[in-house]
Amino acid sequence: MLEEIIEIGEKILAEQDIIDSRIVKVNIEDDKNNPKKIVIIDFDTANKKVNFKVKEMDENTVSQYLNLGRDGGPNANQWYVTFTNSVSLTSEVVSQLAEKEIPADIKEKLNLITDEFYYDFGEDVTPKYRYMLDWYKIGVISESLKEIYEKYKDESKPYKEVQSYLQKELQKYLEKSKGAKKKQIGLYTLSIDGQAVGSSKWYRDLVKKRLTVQERSSMESKELYCSFCGSKEECTSDLSEMSIKYYTTNQLIFANNFDRKNYDKNMVLCKSCKDKLLTGEKFVQNHMQGKISKLDVYIIPHIIYSSYEFKQKDLYRLSDKLKQTINTANNIENLKIYKYGLQELNEAVGEGNHYLINFAFYKKMNQATKILKLIKDINPGIFEKIGESINEAQFTFEKYFQLIPKRKYQRGLNLVYYMTPIRLSQKVPTQYQNVLNIYEALFYGRKLNREEIISNITECLKINWFEQVDYNVSSPNSKDFIDFRISDGLYYMLFLENMGNVERSKIMDVSKLNLKDNYKGYITDMRYDDQQASLFLLGCLVGAVGRSQNSKAAAADNSGTYKPILNKINFNGMDFVKVKRLSNEILNKLRQEKILRYTEAIFSAHKMLMGLNEKNWKYNKDENLYYILSGYAYETMKKKEEKKDE
Repeated sequence: MLEEIIEIGEKILAEQDIIDSRIVKVNIEDDKNNPKKIVIIDFDTANKKVNFKVKEMDENTVSQYLNLGRDGGPNANQWYVTFTNSVSLTSEVVSQLAEKEIPADIKEKLNLITDEFYYDFGEDVTPKYRYMLDWYKIGVISESLKEIYEKYKDESKPYKEVQSYLQKELQKYLEKSKGAKKKQIGLYTLSIDGQAVGSSKWYRDLVKKRLTVQERSSMESKELYCSFCGSKEECTSDLSEMSIKYYTTNQLIFANNFDRKNYDKNMVLCKSCKDKLLTGEKFVQNHMQGKISKLDVYIIPHIIYSSYEFKQKDLYRLSDKLKQTINTANNIENLKIYKYGLQELNEAVGEGNHYLINFAFYKKMNQATKILKLIKDINPGIFEKIGESINEAQFTFEKYFQLIPKRKYQRGLNLVYYMTPIRLSQKVPTQYQNVLNIYEALFYGRKLNREEIISNITECLKINWFEQVDYNVSSPNSKDFIDFRISDGLYYMLFLENMGNVERSKIMDVSKLNLKDNYKGYITDMRYDDQQASLFLLGCLVGAVGRSQNSKAAAADNSGTYKPILNKINFNGMDFVKVKRLSNEILNKLRQEKILRYTEAIFSAHKMLMGLNEKNWKYNKDENLYYILSGYAYETMKKKEEKKDE
């Protein structure tokens, strides 16, 4: 992935100023599509006042105020003046900026601001926390910073606690005085005497010098060679500025011979390649981020052959079409639109050009970006196969099931996410490796274990039935919609079989079954063997009883869904003993509901198949449950039979 990002950075720098290439884009609209705001913290040195100005953001705001993110690693002292939060601006930025090589009049003003408006915790405190904007002196809070510190002095990180407290108080002040809620603020920036620092020429020159001059490290005394291009000019192994953590320089286990001095044995970049890497990172973060279901992903193309040299505009066009393709592939609602999108993607690449796709699933962690999984060198043709497999599954599904017009069905990559149970913490996935491994198999065309897929599906159904919370498939009153959840699981299995990721079963000979054609056709199209068909038919009987029970309840008091028969199914799994017990009990239920004469052929076929296979039963409790529920869903949601003349 490093190679692709460096190549992207090279194309960007060939046509763009290095500062503009490092600009970090942010969302300029909130959840309600209203423009976000930038808070300008202006220090009036003449009148010794701090003013807060709030302006609406537009597409040019990040460039106008030079939003460059952070300088260096997560622990580096910050002197950039525009951020997505106010922490650095109200603590270290002013004092750190004053130490740079800047015009004398600016340095004088910065020192005045530090002395007049900031509280000094003393020389023994790290520069990151030594100075904090004195909200008490400004009139935002009623307690002095010394009093606030006393409250937190026994904490493990007291100054960080003080800082966190002050940020909350600032937010309360901005909401009360300026009507700017936290979710409505996109950026904070520094201003001196009405002049935004980020828009100043002296500041831009300072930033350009920082980006173009390589800081020397202690390792550069050695004879180093760039790991990418082989150059030995201005090489360094200090890559702490990388914001995407696919390579670490802060853990001893990654250093050669467990010696921190030996990081140069792992990765070294020359000045040119490092600039390209950092520029490429910003482009990827600004233009190539997307989502596969609820998971964040960088979508990085790798041009392996091109009939012409790719320019910056080509990268923009390709990244835009790739994101559109992924977004559409998440839920393919209209196959014609999906196929048209694939055609546009091919046009964006250009005829005769060949490329692969890298998916880097990531998670934001403080100031860094942690790579959860890299799926590299994906053939873009896989998206056409996904569309074809969805089309095949849709054809089979609509042949037998009555679809509900107003219900939203997941028909794409979302299927994988919503059929794989994932624990959530504060609505964020925490156990994601299982679903990422399935995505990897899907994109590479690898085989998946059928038992594991069925286990995932039944676990999701269990979560829905017992209405468990803190899962990606949790939803209020999910028990009432269990029929639809089961049908989603059946569709998911069809999709994976069509993709070739899951082996199909050996189909049984349905001619020996005395059943109606619709049951025979379903067993054939789903490729059920004898044991699967036996479980399916048992599920059909459960569905028939449930329909009868619900009809009687509805006629009596017009109540909601009422199917006591479902309590006979153990959603924790059905081993063969439980299957036999249900098989024996279902006969009495059919008699009680007075529907045995309508279902006798199904019951007879189920008993025959189970009896023939009883001694060599091969399916586990999850598989038994899955195939029983498949029959229940079919019987509950099947299309009405067309009446035929004798």
